[in-house]
Amino acid sequence: MRIKLPFINKIFVIGFIDLNRIVIGLDSSSFCEEGEQIIVLDYDRLPLEEVREDVKRLQRDFGLPTFYIFSSSPGNYHAYCMTCLKFHEVMVIAFASKSDRKHKNCLLYNKISTVRITRKKGKPSKIKFVEKIPHKGQFREIPNAEEILMYVLKNER
Repeated sequence: MRIKLPFINKIFVIGFIDLNRIVIGLDSSSFCEEGEQIIVLDYDRLPLEEVREDVKRLQRDFGLPTFYIFSSSPGNYHAYCMTCLKFHEVMVIAFASKSDRKHKNCLLYNKISTVRITRKKGKPSKIKFVEKIPHKGQFREIPNAEEILMYVLKNER
């Protein structure tokens, strides 16, 4: 809503926030220094075995360390690799994955990757840890990555 008051040469914009519509997301820059981010992949409507195979291929092809797989709802998964990389490296890996096309486009547009970790109108948050896919990659994992990720995902809802 815009209001122009006749005695002031300014326009005031008033906004209202519906607190029931606010959601919290975990973004890929949350754990790294400026200019770097972790890998966050969003797999929609894919069988868990296909997600596993895709993650293992990414680990092998790009020398990535451990991935942590979470179920966001039946048939939908989030995959996190807790290593800090430059944006262009994350882009190459994301676009090489079988992750959701809309999620990749958001990464390209926003320069960060975000996944919802709280409930949204009509969609409860049912994020559950599924498994850890270890791999000794060439990149260093964030210290205490598993503990940090588990804490954030279990306490931010």
